[in-house]
Amino acid sequence: MPKKKTVSMRKKPKQDRSTYMVDLIFESTLKQILKKGSDKITTTEISKVAGISVGSFYQYFPNKEALYLQISKKITKNTRKHFEKLVEEIDRNSIEEEVTEIVDYMVNVFIKNGTYLKAFIKLIAYLNNYDFIIHSRAEVALIINNYLVRKNLFKEKQSKSISFIIANRFVGVLHTHCLSKEPELTVKELKEELTHLFISRVLYKPVSLD
Repeated sequence: MPKKKTVSMRKKPKQDRSTYMVDLIFESTLKQILKKGSDKITTTEISKVAGISVGSFYQYFPNKEALYLQISKKITKNTRKHFEKLVEEIDRNSIEEEVTEIVDYMVNVFIKNGTYLKAFIKLIAYLNNYDFIIHSRAEVALIINNYLVRKNLFKEKQSKSISFIIANRFVGVLHTHCLSKEPELTVKELKEELTHLFISRVLYKPVSLD
């Protein structure tokens, strides 16, 4: 029976210099994944592109699978943190204005990080761990749920159902758009569609849970 690979970091960066080095490794890896694919690059190649020695690479990561896992965690954590902060602090004159701003922000984040998103999806496929996508949708749903509850728009049980529907559709549409070579919608049309989706689920009652 083959020995199971370790996918934990050997050590976490504590100083500015080591944090900078790990960030270089992350950026170099994402670039190479997009150029050659997750399964075709080596730790030697990653180190060369990052401008570090292979020994420096192995100080932090035992293999590229451990590196891929940390990159995936960082992407999902950063996206969730920024989205959560926006939704918690937003306070406009109407729900429509707030939803428009929330959608505008999220679409801009996905479009801006479209390159990283493509690499992220390739990482997930390589690791054969789609829990990241399921988990990211669940986190978006939780953030939306907290927003709906804070605004007293629904009772808790219904709020969870609505949040799940919105998050599932929201993330699905954005993933499809960012991963498509020729997206069907312009960025403006994408924002309009998602804003309508969000508002129609939240404000127009009775709400179908199909």
